Amino acid sequence: MGIQVIKSGGGGVVGGLQIKNNQLITSVVQVVTDSANTDTGLFVSTLGALYKTLLQPYTVVAGAINFNCNLADMFSITLVNGTPTAITLSNARTSSYVIYLKQPALGSATVTWATTIIWAGGVTPTLTTTANYVDIITLVYDGTTWRGTATLNFSA
Repeated sequence: MGIQVIKSGGGGVVGGLQIKNNQLITSVVQVVTDSANTDTGLFVSTLGALYKTLLQPYTVVAGAINFNCNLADMFSITLVNGTPTAITLSNARTSSYVIYLKQPALGSATVTWATTIIWAGGVTPTLTTTANYVDIITLVYDGTTWRGTATLNFSA
């Protein structure tokens, strides 16, 4: 017994995904979720776990942003000059998440993080304040605890 999903595309193209009980998937399978093939969709790992590799861009609204971990594993945001931004994450599953934080073209901005994140070295990172510079934050969630690291000071 298994699950089989077959979707016909335009021009007679047929694609599909088949998962059977008690059988390992031996390679990564890409599931394209739109007919134009512009959405990279979900991937199934060799262990059968679903994960996404989409980069989801966000815009800061009123100094707060919630990254929906159900949409992607990588997030990108350009901060707003002089606006402290509170970042939260929702719908997390056991996985790692990467956040690209870009400073605005003029000035700089700060970020506040949930106090439940355990940072490498026990210290919340101080972001780069140089205009247009990027900091990359990696967060790992094990189902209970968030752990974070920061790689800072990338030039534009």
